[in-house]
Amino acid sequence: KNSLPKLNTSSTGTTSIPNHSCGLPLLIPSLQKSNDFLNLFLERDTSWRDATPPNLAQLNNVLYSIYGTSTNDMWVYGYEYAIHCDGADWHPQKIVDSMIIVSMDFGNGTLFASAGSPWGYEWGYLYDMSKPIPSKIDSTTTNAAATKFSLLFCIRRSTIITFTNGIITNTISDGGSLNPNSWSRELTTRTFFRSVFRQSERNVFASGQWNLLFHYNGFDWKQLLITVPNHTVSPQALFGRVWSDGNEVFVCDYDNGIVYHGR
Repeated sequence: KNSLPKLNTSSTGTTSIPNHSCGLPLLIPSLQKSNDFLNLFLERDTSWRDATPPNLAQLNNVLYSIYGTSTNDMWVYGYEYAIHCDGADWHPQKIVDSMIIVSMDFGNGTLFASAGSPWGYEWGYLYDMSKPIPSKIDSTTTNAAATKFSLLFCIRRSTIITFTNGIITNTISDGGSLNPNSWSRELTTRTFFRSVFRQSERNVFASGQWNLLFHYNGFDWKQLLITVPNHTVSPQALFGRVWSDGNEVFVCDYDNGIVYHGR
């Protein structure tokens, strides 16, 4: 295990934050994106405003995550629905029935999405979102002993990387398809990943249960150990969301309401 090179506790340290388990307005998930994306949700005086269009207000309680490549191509998604923003308007699309959309990412000309049951994701599915009607590509069970892939994923070049009790990958062809029989496990962890953040091809973070934190530098995965002077990091901490700009990283301890800041 490698420690984070430096934890700047003088400027950020550990900060108490409230825990949220319900859906969130569109302004909250924007914290994971670039400054260009944040401009859609910030007034010039930097105060927050709710950017949810009135016709989509009823979806606020079922939106959980966000994905985007530019201000003209963004998705917000959650229970059953995904909402696309083309830079001017938001366009809702119902993807699945009675399931939560867990992840979205783009690779080799295809937008992929995963969805699973909200009751523990017993069964999950991978979808091709590049067509007018999303098509199902593959399915899996989340039983750790039998899982084929995980619903939590990101894409690096032509590789789809899924995060469960370890990392399972597959190759995306030039046409955007993948072979359902070609999933392979890269590594195994004793607990499960809960979040992934890809800032670039050489800066990917994945976090989860019991202080689980891994970083990909473009060549290999390394586990990180957070240490803070005069503070004990709970060995059972659930590391939730992670954000990085390539120089700094913020890691949320969901159970204890703490944000860790490292450089």
